[in-house]
Amino acid sequence: MTALCLVYEYYPDATTVGNNLSLGKQTTMLETQAWSLLFQILSALKTIHSNGISQMILDVFSVVSVGPDRYKVGWLGLGNILFKQATEIPSINQRKDLSNLGVLLLALLSKNLNVMTNISESLNSVQMVYSSEMYKVVSTLISNADVSLEMILASHSTRLLAELDSANKIKDEFQESLSLELSNGRLCRLMTKLNFINGRPEQVLKRKNEHL
Repeated sequence: MTALCLVYEYYPDATTVGNNLSLGKQTTMLETQAWSLLFQILSALKTIHSNGISQMILDVFSVVSVGPDRYKVGWLGLGNILFKQATEIPSINQRKDLSNLGVLLLALLSKNLNVMTNISESLNSVQMVYSSEMYKVVSTLISNADVSLEMILASHSTRLLAELDSANKIKDEFQESLSLELSNGRLCRLMTKLNFINGRPEQVLKRKNEHL
């Protein structure tokens, strides 16, 4: 008897993006958050597809939020194992990944888990709240149109540059914070050493003798 164990990275306090949605606590997602989520998942899918496989399991409960505007895709490889026969034509499953991404976005933007029961109504709610660009990309992903991942990224290059700029700013903030902590650590060690030298027993005895 053989067994297969899939091991994934652990992120403390991480929750799925559909957690609040299932509990009825989902707040309206900002458009900047939606674009950030879209590009991060597209980046993950690009890496997955470049290795000749597909995600297959992609919904609001397979994407986790590991920090402010930071998302990770889970269950990689599980679908390829469970649905082995369905992986014979990778291009079909890879296109299905994009369609699933569209459904995922639509569910979050319309705050409705059952978007497939009435897609047109959910799309209308997205159109009323978000920009025409966001509405277009969601409807394109869901429509199963002949569109590739690269085409989507290229058609929204301006948004992608804004996302890259935001990521660089966060990186700069982290580096600055780490450099400050490093400086604080050096100062702490220096002060500890100085206090250790000044507090030596022989120094204390010498001072006492001077006062006698």
